[in-house]
Order: sequence, then C-alpha cells, then structure tokens
Amino acid sequence: MKQRILKKRSKSAYDYGIEYNILNVKNLFKAQNQENYTDIAIDCSCTSDFCRHDTHPLKGTWMIGGLEGYYEPEWEERTLFEWMREYILFSGDMKQMPKDEKEKLMRCLGITQKGVDSNIKWMMEGIESLDEL
Repeated sequence: MKQRILKKRSKSAYDYGIEYNILNVKNLFKAQNQENYTDIAIDCSCTSDFCRHDTHPLKGTWMIGGLEGYYEPEWEERTLFEWMREYILFSGDMKQMPKDEKEKLMRCLGITQKGVDSNIKWMMEGIESLDEL
C-alpha cells in the first residue's frame, strides 16, 4: 500500500470512528515526520539503500496509541486504518451504522462481511473449547 493511500484510509477510519462514537479521542494523534511506525507493508519507489519509507506513515496520518502492559508498559501505536480493521474483524460491531455506510467502511478497510463472520465464528469456537477444559 502506498503511504498516501494509507493516510487517506486512516482519515476515513477517523471520520467513521468519530461519527459512530467508536474511538477514544484521548488516544488519537497525527503521525510526525519519520517518528511513528506502522506494521503495514508500504510500497516505496525510493532507490536509496537506507530508505525508511517502508515503516513510517506520512506526516499527518491519523494514529492511535498508548501504553500497554502491566509490569513493564510499552508504547504501542498503529495507524487508525490498522486499528479499525482489527476492531471490525474481531468485534463485528457495526450495528449502529446504516447498511450503505457499513459497506463503504468495509470497502475502505478491504474486508468483507464473510471475513467478519468467519473471524467471529473462529473466536466463538475457541471460547467454547476453553469452556470444555
């Protein structure tokens, strides 16, 4: 994915998250130049041997982050695009959205209802197997 596409999709995720009250705004911030990281593989046409564009989102890309962990908390951050994808895939919580808005968001995130349903089914099977222990 190109950096500009990641920035635009993170902005769309921000708009949906704010409109439908999904996000905690205290954890949101915009990426700084070469300061923040992403786990998404970024396409770069740079020919430099020391290119760092493949791990840094563009300046101004919406990010979410905070300290995670108990004994030794560490800073965790990801683009809002990554966070919203995980949120939708693993919670499937889009009940308050109108159908057309839900479809638009899922297209933006590159996921399908079938993918959401299979993830939820997989998680429920895991919970049921834990209950049997």
